[in-house]
Amino acid sequence: MQNSFLSKLLSGFFRDSGRIGFFLVLVCLLLWLGVWLPRLTHEAALSPLLTSAAMVLALAGLSHCTRRVLFPRLDLQAIAVKATEHPIGAAIVFLGIAMVLSMLIYANVSMLR
Repeated sequence: MQNSFLSKLLSGFFRDSGRIGFFLVLVCLLLWLGVWLPRLTHEAALSPLLTSAAMVLALAGLSHCTRRVLFPRLDLQAIAVKATEHPIGAAIVFLGIAMVLSMLIYANVSMLR
């Protein structure tokens, strides 16, 4: 039983490290573009847009890591698959995903004010 939990935890860690690596590469790319693209195009408005998008992505990656540390046994994908077996559950999952995406957009827009 203990070995199963450890192997599941380690497989989740390796899967998450790939996701976090992708987040980091994307954040670095956005920050790099935020410096060089305005210089090349002479459009200064691009820098805050790309920087705020990078900050929101970094916060999303940090929240993902925090959730994994605080709740290592919680498998959101399994919960979502189980919830989609019923129309009400599917609607709740859709609403939750829409709320998370809308909050990411709201955070990005509120940083640009």
